[in-house]
Amino acid sequence: MMQFPRAGRACWTRLLAAMALLFWLGIAGLASAQPEGPPNAADAESVLSDARKQIDQIREKLEDGAGEDTQLVRWRNDVLDIQSRANTLAEALAPQLAAVTARLSELGSPPEGTREAPDVAAQRTQLQQDNRKLDSQTKLARLLAVEAAQTAEQISTLRRTQFQARLGERRDSVIGEPFWRELRSDLPRDWKRLGELTNELRQAVTSPPRSLWLALAVTIGITLLLRAACSRLLLRLTATRVPPGRLRRSFLAISIVILSSATPGVIAALLYVGLTWDATLSDDTQAILGNLVAIVCFGGCVAGLGHALLSPERPSWRLPSIHDEVAQGLRHLPTLLGILVVLIWLCDQLPILLNASLTTTILVTSVAALVLTSVLAWGLRRSTRLRKRLEQATEEQPLPPRPLWLSILISITWVILACSVISLLAGYVAFGSFIVKQVLWTLAILCFAYLLSILITDGFGTLLGTAPGSEDDARKRLYSQAAVLLAGVGRVTVGLLAATLLLAPFGEGPTDLLHRMSQLLGGLQIGEVHLRPGALMQGLLVLAFCLISVRLLKRWLANRYLPTTELDPGMQLSAATLFGYAGVVLAVALSLSALGIGLERVAWIASALSVGIGFGLQAVVQNFVSGLILLAERPVKVGDWVSLGNVEGDILRINVRATEIQMTDRSTVIVPNSEFVTKTVRNVTHDNPLGLVQVKLPMPLDADAERVREVMLEAFADNEGILETPVPNVYLEGIENGHLLFNARGYVSTPRNAYSVRSALLYDVLQRLANAKLPLSTPSTMWLTPAPEPTATDMSTPDPDPPKPASSSGPQTPP
Repeated sequence: MMQFPRAGRACWTRLLAAMALLFWLGIAGLASAQPEGPPNAADAESVLSDARKQIDQIREKLEDGAGEDTQLVRWRNDVLDIQSRANTLAEALAPQLAAVTARLSELGSPPEGTREAPDVAAQRTQLQQDNRKLDSQTKLARLLAVEAAQTAEQISTLRRTQFQARLGERRDSVIGEPFWRELRSDLPRDWKRLGELTNELRQAVTSPPRSLWLALAVTIGITLLLRAACSRLLLRLTATRVPPGRLRRSFLAISIVILSSATPGVIAALLYVGLTWDATLSDDTQAILGNLVAIVCFGGCVAGLGHALLSPERPSWRLPSIHDEVAQGLRHLPTLLGILVVLIWLCDQLPILLNASLTTTILVTSVAALVLTSVLAWGLRRSTRLRKRLEQATEEQPLPPRPLWLSILISITWVILACSVISLLAGYVAFGSFIVKQVLWTLAILCFAYLLSILITDGFGTLLGTAPGSEDDARKRLYSQAAVLLAGVGRVTVGLLAATLLLAPFGEGPTDLLHRMSQLLGGLQIGEVHLRPGALMQGLLVLAFCLISVRLLKRWLANRYLPTTELDPGMQLSAATLFGYAGVVLAVALSLSALGIGLERVAWIASALSVGIGFGLQAVVQNFVSGLILLAERPVKVGDWVSLGNVEGDILRINVRATEIQMTDRSTVIVPNSEFVTKTVRNVTHDNPLGLVQVKLPMPLDADAERVREVMLEAFADNEGILETPVPNVYLEGIENGHLLFNARGYVSTPRNAYSVRSALLYDVLQRLANAKLPLSTPSTMWLTPAPEPTATDMSTPDPDPPKPASSSGPQTPP
C-alpha cells in the first residue's frame, strides 16, 4: 500500500482544512448577504415602485432604438437584477401572506344575527387590509419578475440580431483602391487623436514623482525574482511532497499556469497604479487601462497553458503525448499567442477610445486578424513538418499514428484560417476577424479544460484510489468508486463551464449561466408543489440520516437484541427484515415531509399509480406481498429444508421479491415468493427438525431374526450421528418373495445429515452381518432357454401334446 510521508500528510491535511475553512467562510458570507428580516409593506411598496420605473425606462429606450452592444449588456444586467429582486421580494412576502390568511381563517366568518366584539371586528378589518395589500404586492412582484424576464429575452434577441448583422456586413476590401483613398483622407485626423492619447499617457508617466516609479520598478524586480523562486520551490515540493503518480505532473502544470497568469497581472497592476497615481487620465482611458490588467492576466494564462502542456524543459513531466522535437520546435508559440491576445484586444479597444474612422478601424482589425492567422498557420505548419521529419528519421521505429479526431481538428482549423483570410480580403472584416479570434479562444478554453480534467482525475485517483491504513478489499473498492464518481462529476462540471465560455462570444456568456443558476436556486414550481434546492437538499439529508439510522438499528436488533430473546434464528431474521421495510417507508415519508410534500399528495399519487401497478407491475406487487406473508405467517423461514416442485434445498434468504434456495450441489435457485403462497410446499423442518434414517435389509427365511435385530441395533447404537432419543428400533415388516424384510429406524439431529449417516450405517451393518455369518438373501432369478430346432421327423409327425416351458425360482443350469 502506498504510504505518504508524515510531512506530506500534514501538508495535505492543512490544505484540506484550509479548503474547508474557505468553504464555510463562503457559506457565512452568503448567509450574511441575505436580508436580516422580512420587508415591511412600506419598503416593499418603494422597491416595487422603483423597479417599475426602471423597467419602464429600459423598455422606452428599446422602443426608441437599439443602442450599442455594451449598452444592451448593461440594460440586460439591470433587468436581470430587477427580476432577482422581484423574486426575492415575492418569496419574502409569501410567508407573511400565508400567516395573515391563516389568522383570518382562525377568526372565521362573522356570526349572523349577532354583533361582533369591537376589538375582534377591528382586528378582522386590519387583517383583511393587510391581506389585500400583501396579496397585491406579491402579485405585482411576480408580474415584474415575468416582465423583467421577457425584457431580458428581448435584449438577448436584439443582441443576436445585431451580432448576425455585424458579421454579415461587407465593406470595401483592404486591397481595393476606394478603401485606401478613403483611408488617406481619414488617417491624419486619427493620427492626431492617437498623438493626443500618447501625450495624455506621457503626462501620466511624468506627473508622479520619480521615487514612485523607482519603488514600482523595485517591486517589479522583486516580483520577477519571486516568480523564479516560486518556480523552483514548486518543482521541489511537487517532486517531494505530492504523492507519486500523474498528480505530480498535473499539479506542476496548473502551478505553471497560475504563476504565468499572476506575474504579468501583478506587473500590469503596478504600472496601472503608477499611471493613475495623479488621476490625470480621462475616465475612458482609465477604464481601458483597468481592463488591460485583466487582459494581460489572460494573455499570461494562454502562454502558461502552452508552456505547461508542451513542457520543453522537462519532457518527463509532459502531460500530452507530444514528441520532444515537436515540443522544442513550438516552444516560442505560447509566448507569441499570449502577446497577440493583448495586442488584438488593444486593436479592438483603441479605435473606440480614439473615436477613429471606419477605415482606420477596418485596417487595424484586418492587420491584427492577419497576424493572428499567420501565427496560427505557422504553428500548424511547423508541427506538421516536424512530425514528417521525425517519421522519415525513424523509419525502423515508426511513430504512433495521429488520432483521427486530431487530424479532423487540424483540417477544420486550416479551413477556418483560409476562410478568415478570404473574408478579410473580400471585405467581410467582422466575420473574418471573428472566426480567427474564435480559433484562439477555443484553443485556450479546450487546453484549460483538458488541464483541469486531468488534474481532477489525477487528484481524486491518487488521494482516494486506495483506502488508507487498510487492506480491506471492500474499503478499497469503495474508495475507488468514490474517486471515479467525484472525478466524473468534476469533469462534467468542467465540460459545462467550457461549453458556456465557448458560447460567450455568441451572446450566451457566463452572465446568462449565473442568471439561470439563480433562477434554479429560486426553485421550480410543479403544480402546487414548489421545489427549492434548499428543501431538496434538506429532504435528501433527512432521507440519508433516516436510512443510516434504520440500518444501524436493524444491525443492533439482529446482532445484539434479538439473539437474547427466545426467538429462533429464522424468526429473528424475519423480524429484522420487517423492521427494515418499515424503517424505509418511514424514512421516505419523513423525507417527503421535509421536502414540503404532504402525505395527502402522496396518497393521490399512489392512487393514480395504482392503475399502472395493477396492470404493469402486478407480478412484482404480488411477489412483494407474498414476501410479507412469508415473513409474517412464517410457513417457511430461513434455514428450512423445503421442496417445491423439482426444487429442494435450504432457504438462504427471503428477499422483497424472491427467495434464495441452496440446492444439495451448492447451486442457488431464485424462486418468486408467490410460488410459496400459491403452490404446495413440502417443509421438511417446519415443526420437527429431526431427520429419519431407515435401513431395510432382506434376510433368508431360515435366518435368526433376533440375532439380526441385535446386530442392527448395535450398529445404530454405536453410530455417533444417531440420537438416543427417540430410541432406535428394528421392525420386521413381513415376508416378501420368500425373504424376511427388516426395517431399522433411527433419528438424526437434522435431515441434512440423514444421507451420510445412512451410508455409514449400511457399511457398518453389512460388516457386522458378515462377521456374524448372517448372509443376505439372494434375489430370485429365472432362466429362459430357446426351444430346440425341429428335425425332419418332427416336422412330418406332429406331437399331439407339446411340452411347456419350465420355470424355476432357483438357479437353473442351461442344457
